[in-house]
Parts: sequence; structure tokens; C-alpha cells
Amino acid sequence: MTAVKRNTGYDLLRFFSICMVVMIHANVSFLGKNQGSASWLCVMLICALCTISVPLFFMLSGALLLGQKEPVSLRELYTKRIPKQAVPFVLWSIVYVVARMVMGKTEVSIHGFFSLLWEPAYYQFWFMYTLLAIYLLLPILQTLVQNLTKRMLEYALLLWGIFAIVIPTVSYILPQFSISSHVDLILCEGYIGYFLLGHYLQKYGKEVSQKKALFMALIGAVLVLLGAGAEWFLSKDGAHGGYFYQSYLTPAVVLGASGVFLLLQNGFEGRGEKLQKTATILSQNALGIYYLHMLILTALEYTVFRTENLLLLVAKILATVLLSFLGSVLLRKVPIVRTLFFQWGVRKGCQ
Repeated sequence: MTAVKRNTGYDLLRFFSICMVVMIHANVSFLGKNQGSASWLCVMLICALCTISVPLFFMLSGALLLGQKEPVSLRELYTKRIPKQAVPFVLWSIVYVVARMVMGKTEVSIHGFFSLLWEPAYYQFWFMYTLLAIYLLLPILQTLVQNLTKRMLEYALLLWGIFAIVIPTVSYILPQFSISSHVDLILCEGYIGYFLLGHYLQKYGKEVSQKKALFMALIGAVLVLLGAGAEWFLSKDGAHGGYFYQSYLTPAVVLGASGVFLLLQNGFEGRGEKLQKTATILSQNALGIYYLHMLILTALEYTVFRTENLLLLVAKILATVLLSFLGSVLLRKVPIVRTLFFQWGVRKGCQ
């Protein structure tokens, strides 16, 4: 099976996206204690800008998996593709359940482990549930996109944009607006659209200039900030819902994520072997950062960073990223740990 050629921009995108995820999670405790202050507003707007992180992960998966020339067989899906993601995810989930029990955040019982069937061990793990659901559709999606013209793929993205992005956003702004629940074209919580969008941009977006991509990213960022700021400004009696700084499914996020994706996809070809090697190392440890960062962040908040201010917040974010990266590098050096917790069934050199 022919895979999409390794792209330095994709590797950097994966690392920068997980850094944005860490930034969002590191800000949770701050945003919960300082609402209404100028510093709170600043942090909230930064979190709003980071909402492109999760869409970028889905787009990367779509670009890499849907671009393959031959669809994944059902045998390969269930013996290689799903275990590659599911085995480390289950093992890390067990680690988090045990950690929660040790911290007294959940009762010590077998129920804590069985609950993984319907709820994440820690809130950042929701992403893996959705990704695994999309993986179940992978052979169908691969066959589908191979037989879709550009026009039909754009039509599919248009339907996704209307039903998963525009209508929910309009309904939030204007609660009286709604359409029949029987007209339901949202699949996998709407994130499957980002999966398709990543493939579309990988296949047809290489000719987009860096200026146009930068313009898209900047306009998306401005719209995200305006939406989050306006929602905060117009909220009354503490009724700020946080939709525009927490939602990954808004028109502004789609535009901003697309611009950033194109910037990095198209902007790092032929930039040198040293950069490529560095990007590869960062990318290879992005999954480790994803799994480790909440353990490290929680430990830091219980010990070093017990108070909240902007300076300490920045230090906490940097410390979490650095320690998670170093932890991933060290753990991946242990063969059995690398195989079980990071890259089950992955051949050396695969992206």
C-alpha cells in the first residue's frame, strides 16, 4: 500500500497542534477562577485561537489515510489499523483510571475500568473515541473518495459545512432558529468533515499560494477572536457560554484551520534535511505528549503551580510541554513500553 510521502509541514503541524492542546488544558484552572478580569479575557482569547488544534489533528489523519491509493482491507483494519490506535489508548486510559483512584477523584472499584466503554478516563481522551469511530469507516471513506470527482467532494464538504458548522452556529446565536431533527446529516459528531477536508486540501490545495493561505489563517483568527470577544461582552449575569472559545465546529475555526494547514503543508518542501529530522522527532513524540501531558500538568498544579497568574501560567505551559516531550523520548527508548504505549504494530519509519 502506497502512503502519502512524508511531509515536513505535517510533522510540524502535528507537534504545534499538540502544543495548542496543552495550552488549552493548562488554562482550564485559570479560566475557572478568574472570570471577568482582564487577564481572564486575555487567556480566553488565546484559548479561542487554539481551537484549530483538534480540527488540524483530524485533517492530518484524513490527509494521510485517505490519500492512499489502495483502500484498507477489513482484515488490515481490524488487525493493524485499529489496534495501532486502540491498544495504546486502552493502556493509557487504564493508567489514568488508576491515577484518578490514587488521587481520590474516583472510587476504587472495577466500575472505574468498565466505565471506559462510555466515558473517557480523562477529558482529553474524547478525541480518541471519535477518531476510532471514524477508523471504523476508513475502508468505506477511502473507496468513496477515490471515486469522487473534485466537484462531488466539494459537494460533500458543502453539506458538512451547512449541517455540522453553519446551522449549529446560527442556532446558538439565534436559539429560535432550528431545522427538523429528522434532517440529520451529522456523522461522528461532525468531525468526519475535517477528515474529508484534510484529504481535499492534501489533494487539491498544493497550488494555493502562501499569501492566500496566510490570509485565510488571519481572517479565521480575527473571526474567532471577534466571536469569542463579542460573546463575552454581550453575556449577562455570568451567562457566558463559551461557545466561541471552546467549539471546534464554527465557520471561523474551519477557515483558520484550513489556512494554517495549507501554510504548513505547502511551505516546508525542500527546506533542508536538518529541519526534516527535527520535525520528524517532534512529530514522533506528539502522541507521547498527548498521553502524558495531563499527568504532568496535574502533578505541576498540585505541587509547583498552586497559584494562578499570567507569568506562572506561561511557565506551567512551557514546563508541561517540555516535560511531556522528554518523558515521551525516554519512554520510547524502552522497547516494550514503546510497542505497547506508543506505536503498537507500527513499522519503523512510518508516518
